[in-house]
Amino acid sequence: ARLDIAALTLATSQRTWQLVAPARFAFAAGGFVVDSLALAAEASSLTVAGAMPRDAALALRLRGADLPLRDVAELLQLPGAPRGRVWVDATLTGTRATPVLAASADWRGGVLRGVSLDTLRARATAEADRVRVDLSMGARARPALVADGDLPLRLGLDAAGPSFAADGPISGRIQGDSLGLELLQTVLGGRLDARGVLAVNLTFGGTWARPLAAGGLQVRNGTLAPAALGDVRWSGVEADIGFFGDSIDVRNVAAASGRGGTARLFGTVSLGNRENPRVDLQLSGRGFNAIARPNLADIDLSGDLRLTGPWRAATLRGSLTADRAIIAIPELAGKDVIPLEGPDRFALLDTITTQVVRGVTAAPPDFIDNLTIDNVPVRMGSDVWLRSTEANINLGGEVSVTRGRVSRGVAAGELQLALLGPLQTQRGTYRLNLGPVQRTFAVEQGEIRFFGDPELNPALDISALHTVRQYSEQGVRPDVRVRVHLGGTLQQPLLELSSPDSMRVTNSDLISYLVTGGPSVEIGGRNGDISATAARVVVGSLGSVLGGKASGGGLCDDAQLSTAGLDAYGGRLRRVGGGILAGTRFNCAKQINERTFVRLDAGLCQVGQLVTQGGGSDPLSFTDALGLKLDYLLGRGVSASVGVEPPTSAVLCSVNANASARGFVPTPRQLGFDLFRTWRF
Repeated sequence: ARLDIAALTLATSQRTWQLVAPARFAFAAGGFVVDSLALAAEASSLTVAGAMPRDAALALRLRGADLPLRDVAELLQLPGAPRGRVWVDATLTGTRATPVLAASADWRGGVLRGVSLDTLRARATAEADRVRVDLSMGARARPALVADGDLPLRLGLDAAGPSFAADGPISGRIQGDSLGLELLQTVLGGRLDARGVLAVNLTFGGTWARPLAAGGLQVRNGTLAPAALGDVRWSGVEADIGFFGDSIDVRNVAAASGRGGTARLFGTVSLGNRENPRVDLQLSGRGFNAIARPNLADIDLSGDLRLTGPWRAATLRGSLTADRAIIAIPELAGKDVIPLEGPDRFALLDTITTQVVRGVTAAPPDFIDNLTIDNVPVRMGSDVWLRSTEANINLGGEVSVTRGRVSRGVAAGELQLALLGPLQTQRGTYRLNLGPVQRTFAVEQGEIRFFGDPELNPALDISALHTVRQYSEQGVRPDVRVRVHLGGTLQQPLLELSSPDSMRVTNSDLISYLVTGGPSVEIGGRNGDISATAARVVVGSLGSVLGGKASGGGLCDDAQLSTAGLDAYGGRLRRVGGGILAGTRFNCAKQINERTFVRLDAGLCQVGQLVTQGGGSDPLSFTDALGLKLDYLLGRGVSASVGVEPPTSAVLCSVNANASARGFVPTPRQLGFDLFRTWRF
């Protein structure tokens, strides 16, 4: 059979390749002859000519000059987008059973996986059952990297095909004393943004079935920024790894990350059984920034881990502590619609579907499937927070590292590392965001429980309380407390409202108190004051927003600004301003150190009375309206709390020390002391 090609055009995204002259292919008895297939595009050319019969001698040559590597990858449908230009010359002689190959290639201006490789030169010869490879990178006079090898490879082109001789000896070397650490990116893949100096000096021996290596690998003054971990940046990376035959000695791998955090890896790996090597590796970290993904988590870890045993039956021991963590959670409240079901029931549900983006690639399944996790807890430090635009909740306690089976996605059915156990809420706030109306709730108690699910979708059980302060010039009125319960799961949260003071308070009234500061009967009623209601809505939302802005800053870790409702003001601006200030309290919480937590509660009653009375009467002293509480962790689950509370007259903003209201008993300033002991089962 014969094929004549008179014209041929190949178009890539960059240029068009044309056939230089007519080409001829002849096929006979399982072989072929090609009479000069030559393609050209601008200054680039590619030529294939010769014969490759089944039983006779081979004589085939491939030559390429100034080939754009991007075009080659596109025509061959290779992944990635390598750049640079290649010159190649390869000759194939001998027979199909015992071919002889002589090839050379130069890659200039090469860029692979975003890393510049400068100039790369490769030479290869193959005959009988051996292949010799020589490679160099950089300037010819002083290359940055040289590598050569002699491998037991039979380059058969017959039915048997190429094969390695398992017991055949191998030899080779890799040397480079000033390589850029960017080379790791081409080897490991992914976006590492690597910088620094890599030195390698390795010689290889042994057989193909059991290779041996001797020498070392060092990294100096390196930086790495693994894109998969977010904004994490490892600086001061140093590594010293030795190779001794069939064992690897990880003498030191160290790096710094975050706010002065450090981590160090050391240990040994034995390759006596290449299919199932033995490992004994230890990882120690102190305040190391392990992940920093803005929409997922920002975590600093301390602790020690040790992995021992054969790779397919390894044991993990140790413990970790999250010194500082901000865990992002989805928005919990709907912004457009608040469904009300029945006169006495309030239900607010916003189902949120999220995809947990994992910081690192999952370990090989055979490793996780056979991994034994020997009591590895993850303890929460004093600065661990669940945060969103609505929530600012401090977490405590500990969870355990375990294994869980993925239930959905491309990895469905695989075992992966997961978390098991509850975390307790220590303190914090939740801001119910209903569009223009916002109200802040103080967290009372609760927990977030993990069930060993790799999808990291813990169950929520958190209660928070909001106090609707009542201030009136006509008489003292009791404050109204509204409790919100956050249930469901992190991906499908559920909110419910209730009152801790009375079961007879309808949910419609609770919503009215939250939105307007007064009961539902005051809205649009005969005696209702629309202007006062509108003012309460605006003032209450402003207090929640200002309190949220003050949280997490340098002054307050957690801040609340609670305002009271307003009476009808009849157009008197001074009375409005005084009413707002008289019923307002500012609460600021600050963590002093790992063991000490302080909360200050200050009323603005004095300022409000000065505004309304113009300083003509005897207002409350500013110190009368102050409350202070100090919590101190003694250790081993024991904590102490001492506090001073303002008198009832200051809380109710009345100069009458005997002021009281239904449900309240007037008290003077009180000093309290509590001792707590926590048991966890």
